[in-house]
Amino acid sequence: MLFAYIRRTFIYFYSSYFKQRMRWLRSIIPVTSLSMLRGARTLAAFPQLELFRIYPVQSVVPEGVERDGDSFRKND
Repeated sequence: MLFAYIRRTFIYFYSSYFKQRMRWLRSIIPVTSLSMLRGARTLAAFPQLELFRIYPVQSVVPEGVERDGDSFRKND
């Protein structure tokens, strides 16, 4: 019977991300390592894709308490 006194609310958030952008990097001297494109003077770089995943959260609010934005207040 404990669940009879609890009110459940579901809050859903969705994934968001920032789009990738390509950047050309110019080097004053050529890359000389064999594993790094010998003689290349320009390289394309892609900044890391920022991905934020927010999953559905279930908050349990006891009876007699109201949610007020991000905080809670007691009903009198």
